[in-house]
Formats: sequence, structure tokens, C-alpha cells
Amino acid sequence: MKSITSVAAVIAGTLALAACEPIAAPVAPPTSASRTEQAKIKPFYSFTKAPTTYTTYSIAPGPDVTAFLFSLETAGTKSVTVTQMAFQFFGTVRPGDITNFRIVYFADGLAKPGVVLGTNDGTAWIGPGGTAANFVTIDFSTPLVLSQNFKGFFALELDVNATQPFFFEPQMQTMKIDVGGVVQDLPSSTCDLPLAGDTFNVS
Repeated sequence: MKSITSVAAVIAGTLALAACEPIAAPVAPPTSASRTEQAKIKPFYSFTKAPTTYTTYSIAPGPDVTAFLFSLETAGTKSVTVTQMAFQFFGTVRPGDITNFRIVYFADGLAKPGVVLGTNDGTAWIGPGGTAANFVTIDFSTPLVLSQNFKGFFALELDVNATQPFFFEPQMQTMKIDVGGVVQDLPSSTCDLPLAGDTFNVS
């Protein structure tokens, strides 16, 4: 299992944005009012797995496994607050095999320790599946206020408690934001969610 520090150099060379390009449509000639409106930066969110290549890892049971490392880059997000992230898992993993999920934010870069923004002990997780009931939802006990042009790294960490071999693949599914006191799902225009992670074989 590669540590966060060991992959930092790889990430620096491979990080790339994966944003949606809007479809062009005919528009009327701009007026002074429309030019003013166009000058405002519309919120933009881009998620990128780090490193961007997909890998299969063989790991042993243990605590503090970095199961998913990803970056978030934004524009036009001043005073927007992140309040929740949710993940689902695929594979042969069963309830109890992975527990104590947490989101770690690396405010000072990957070379320095991160801060835990939220946790979920996993006791309510019912196993792999494709509905909200199968998600591991992590509410932020410390909501994160995004700057106008934010760029940062996050990790999904968890504990592995295997009694027999299994494999799992995490996927970041949703993110909730607070805009002016209104909590909402991230706009659907963010086409790089859901975002799949690496595969982990546990033995």
C-alpha cells in the first residue's frame, strides 16, 4: 500500500482536470446587462482521482488505510461550504470488513498531516450496492469553506478488519454544499462524479 507521502510526487506530474464542456448554443448579441452577467464567475467543480492511473493493491488487514485519494479544484465558490461527502463500494466486501470511515483534508499539501473533517463508524452500512442505502455518508463535523479558487487534496481513510479474503473498490458518489444557508447536492453539471477509485485485494 502506497502512503500519501510516497504518491505526492507522482500526483504532481499526473494531476489533470476532468471538467464538463458546455454545449454551445446560438445566443443573441450581448447587451450591456448580459455582458455584466457573463463577467460573473459561475461556480465550477472538478474532481480528479490521484494518481490519475488506476491500480490494484494487495493489502493486509489493519487500521488507517488510505482507500481513496482525490483532488477538488473550483472557481467561483467563495463562501460555498462543503458539508458532506458520500461513497459506495463494489466488490466482495461485507459489512464489518471495512469500518471507521473518515475524510481527511490536506490543507498544507500531502507532505504534511491532514485534518479529519468527518467520520462514519460504518455500523449502519449494509454492504455493496447501487442505492443511497448502500452509501457511506460522511457528514462534516468541521464544514469546509471553499475559497474563490480552491484547490486541495482529500483522502478517504478506513480500517480493514478481514477474517477472510475479499476485494473492494470505492467510488465517490455525491457531495453536499451549503450556498447562502441552503444545503444542496452539488450541481449535476459536475460530470466527474461519481468518481471511481483503485481496487484493493485484502488477504
